[in-house]
Amino acid sequence: MVLGKKKLSVFWSQEYSGSDLVKSEMTKIPWASDVKVALYDSGFEREFINVSDDIRVDKKNATRRVMVGHHGTNVANIINGPSHYGSTDKADYMALRNVYFSRVYVEEFEKYQESGIYPRVISNSYGWSNSLEIQEQSFKARDNNVMWFLAAGNDYPTSISEVEDNSGAILVGSYAPSGLQSAFSQISDNVVILSPADDMQASIDGKGRHNHFGGTSGATPLVAANAINIISILPEIRIDQYTSLLKKTALPSFEQVNEDKNAPGLFNGYKAFRVAFKVATKCQNKLVTQDKQECVELELNNDENYIFSSSQINTDSIYDESAGCEERKAHLMLLRKKTLLENRAEDWQKLAQFYTHYGFEKNAEFAHHMARGFQLDNTLRKELQDSAIAVLKEERFFDSYFRYQHYFDKKYQLSLASMLVHDSKLSPYWLSSFLVRYGENLDPTVVDYLNHSLKYAREDVVEYIYDVLYR
Repeated sequence: MVLGKKKLSVFWSQEYSGSDLVKSEMTKIPWASDVKVALYDSGFEREFINVSDDIRVDKKNATRRVMVGHHGTNVANIINGPSHYGSTDKADYMALRNVYFSRVYVEEFEKYQESGIYPRVISNSYGWSNSLEIQEQSFKARDNNVMWFLAAGNDYPTSISEVEDNSGAILVGSYAPSGLQSAFSQISDNVVILSPADDMQASIDGKGRHNHFGGTSGATPLVAANAINIISILPEIRIDQYTSLLKKTALPSFEQVNEDKNAPGLFNGYKAFRVAFKVATKCQNKLVTQDKQECVELELNNDENYIFSSSQINTDSIYDESAGCEERKAHLMLLRKKTLLENRAEDWQKLAQFYTHYGFEKNAEFAHHMARGFQLDNTLRKELQDSAIAVLKEERFFDSYFRYQHYFDKKYQLSLASMLVHDSKLSPYWLSSFLVRYGENLDPTVVDYLNHSLKYAREDVVEYIYDVLYR
């Protein structure tokens, strides 16, 4: 996959979050147990989901024509799909429900209450349509220590609905391969974490094909899978403890560094898992439930459990072509683990060099951003501006860079204006809409340029220039 002339690895979201590392290490923990999980979505295709035969799997709602449950199938495969697609092997599905009608939520919780068996994790990538009825079920979930993960929504800058924002669910947003928050990802003070998805997350659709999924719908199950793994080894963990763990182990986001230190960080599934494993190891010999819960509480609040230290890694072994592929891969895994656990600039730089060496410039961009800590200096500003122009030329009008164009200088505005006037291959609608967003902050030089261009611009472009100047 190439974005703005930069190549991106297929399973980048698993790499960035360390989800693949967690899945691998989980196979070496003999006492890890299966975790009951429910998926709430818009329909599924059982044939292409790793699920037992005796549970309910809803199809997509259909009228006169057959509808394929692509969305739900994609979500399920991000959780426990085959090979690199899935992030856990510990999901014990109770049901995969099509929740097009809000009454389905109520039906499910009535079943839980009657049986006394609740899922420990719910992954929900389908909006609630302002339903107070669903909000009420989310509070029941919280009261029963059910971790309900909910997609924050893809309609930024629209606010998250009040019933979703003030609920018992854990809200998950999305970030892009650049490390920037996705252009569409909705935000509020209650969004807990940003997870890598954007619109290019690898999954398997309702026809069994590899495809690009994403949005906050794709970000959410990646975090849910992490919760499944952690509950598998630390079943005593509570919702509030897990959300705190997510926040304390997160990588810094652009917003945290430059806007609001309380903004959500970037999901670091590997570090969250490793902290949980430390806690589980220290507390597993406690035989009395109360003692174990107290131990978990104590150790999750112990800052020492969040500190990791390892020796420097000689990266020459990663590039040594005389070594076997598995040996080189093992050294790379060590570097990735060290980087996610310790978050040191020098390790991120080594990762950036690796990605650059093998032609994955987009992954390298992310690693460079992490190494510099997203400090908004002139270098970063220019990089973001240049990247925005590059993806514009590929007609990627919803890329993450455009969320940050208010930080760009007048050269960027002039570039947009010039493309609007002269580039017949690009959409004048989108070019003008990006300029319109500046409102009164549109640079006077750009205003003069657009006024002058009215004399010679193409007729179909003139109306868009007027939109920019007079809207």
